[in-house]
Amino acid sequence: MRFAAVLAAVLALAGCTATVPEDPGRTPDYLQLAGTVVFGDFNTVDYCSLLDPASATKHGGTEPTKGLSSFDYCSLLVKVGGKEVTVEVGYLGTKESRRAGDRVPDETKKLPHGLVAERGTTSGAGDCAYYLRFVDQVTVRATASRYAADAVPKPALCEIGSDVLDGIVASVSANQVRHQLFRPGSLGTVDACALLDDARVSAEIGAAMTRSVLASKHRCEWVTPGGSSVLLNFVNDVLPPGAAEVTPYPPKLCKVQKVLGPAPGAKVGEVEFASLTVNSTTGKEPCAVGRALAAVAWPKLPAA
Repeated sequence: MRFAAVLAAVLALAGCTATVPEDPGRTPDYLQLAGTVVFGDFNTVDYCSLLDPASATKHGGTEPTKGLSSFDYCSLLVKVGGKEVTVEVGYLGTKESRRAGDRVPDETKKLPHGLVAERGTTSGAGDCAYYLRFVDQVTVRATASRYAADAVPKPALCEIGSDVLDGIVASVSANQVRHQLFRPGSLGTVDACALLDDARVSAEIGAAMTRSVLASKHRCEWVTPGGSSVLLNFVNDVLPPGAAEVTPYPPKLCKVQKVLGPAPGAKVGEVEFASLTVNSTTGKEPCAVGRALAAVAWPKLPAA
């Protein structure tokens, strides 16, 4: 230490400056990508500008459909062994919205611009999730999932998810992120959290609920330590024929939906709809909770 101090003093007196070599594995600051810069307005991102059908068919997937753009994601279908697999890209997250233990770094992927690939750890046998993390801790998710009755193996789903993540890296590296323009009266212009207040949600579920921090105003979520949750979100997608306004999933779940009307530029029957999903662990009947909250929220939606 004394020798180093003397050497530094000698160099200073000689008009020289001692420099410390940069870590060769570190991405220089000017090349790093921050999610807030890449995506700009989180509420208007067109996620289909990140989902390249070719990436979903790189290993095993065939017959990709054209991507459907919703408010918080873009989805398409591919076939694996004749079975349909749903591929989605979207759901921007921040450091505050991250849940502890739900993902781990994928050390096999060495990415440019300070980007980090992460694998989801909470998915089941029927889906596989990857996350792309930017230097400011903003994340975007890529998932591949199958129907419960279809025996598409999880490794095949993860291979598709991994390839789609690589496609996202290529898109953001080339500055290809696009944005949507929402017409007046679209659900895309509405703040979901403005439709329900925390006290009313807590009263209906029968427990004190905390509002989650989410990156997009198209979703609002309330949770309790005991496992109850309420999710209010807006969707632009195709509903199954005969979809009910209230759908129970006994014993604890219920979904209540409100269709506003056809989505602008609909190609395959897409509609804009609001959805309330209730998970009740307090003994309160979930559909009763959902109906009560819908009675408060739905009148605040734009006119159809």
